[in-house]
Amino acid sequence: MKYAIVIDSSCGLTQEQAHKLGWHFLPLHINIEGKEFKDGVDITPENLFNFYNKNSKAKTSAVNLGYAEELFNKLSKDYDRIIVYPISKHLSASCASLTTLAKDFEKVRVVNSIQVLQMILIDLVWFEHQMSIDSSRLDEYIDILEKDNLWHRKSISLIPKFNSYLVKGGRLHPAAAAVAKLLKIVPIICWKDGQLLKEAVGRTFSKTVLKAIDLKKEILPIEKGKELYVMSLDSHSDIAERDDLLNNIFEKFGIHSIHGLIAPVVGIHTGPEALAILVYEMEPVVAQKCCEFFKNLGYISKQ
Repeated sequence: MKYAIVIDSSCGLTQEQAHKLGWHFLPLHINIEGKEFKDGVDITPENLFNFYNKNSKAKTSAVNLGYAEELFNKLSKDYDRIIVYPISKHLSASCASLTTLAKDFEKVRVVNSIQVLQMILIDLVWFEHQMSIDSSRLDEYIDILEKDNLWHRKSISLIPKFNSYLVKGGRLHPAAAAVAKLLKIVPIICWKDGQLLKEAVGRTFSKTVLKAIDLKKEILPIEKGKELYVMSLDSHSDIAERDDLLNNIFEKFGIHSIHGLIAPVVGIHTGPEALAILVYEMEPVVAQKCCEFFKNLGYISKQ
């Protein structure tokens, strides 16, 4: 079966990176001080905070449906199936809009997404592995992606350094937003069922990061025959702070974390120097494929 994968920019890839993978790309949009940018095209994880600071007025918006329709028309001529994996339905209207659009295209299946950031990419590494084994089960694999923690177990935490961005961005669950407004504490935000929810709090950023790493140990012990896979992310953190995170993850879990950057469309809401920790239990073959996938994208692993 000849299939195409379409992702949006919330997964952390740029358009150039997606095309190198043979995937297709739908940019979300970022408006900063009245100027429109295509996420992953005009703004990348490396340059976001050259354009944006805590005093900037900014908002994010969904993919351009006209562009998406053109892409679906083009791909429908060349592929048997088109799989679209957008940002979580709880964070953006993109998922619902693309699902409605896809009703006009017999070959298009939009994942009813509850993921964001590199969680989407990890899902797609698993999906492509499964397709290499038996492509006739494509819809079954997508059904699995639409239900959290079916092909894996995971525990995800976000630690924002500057609470004002999260509150201003309006992407927090109300309970988590209430915590973030208490500016003398540092919230730990967990990712659950496609939403950002309050997990815990700390008093200083460095101690809160250590607390977040400790909380990820809830995934232990690892089931027999499975493997631990750890990824960390930042939005332009200090190098020493990033290295401390990687070293502390190694001390707690005994494995080296793959480290990358937070997508701009998400970084707008987390603010600069935020950190994220993603801890998975998965099949060893998929863990190895994830390591290879992200290293090929230039992600680092502190050895």
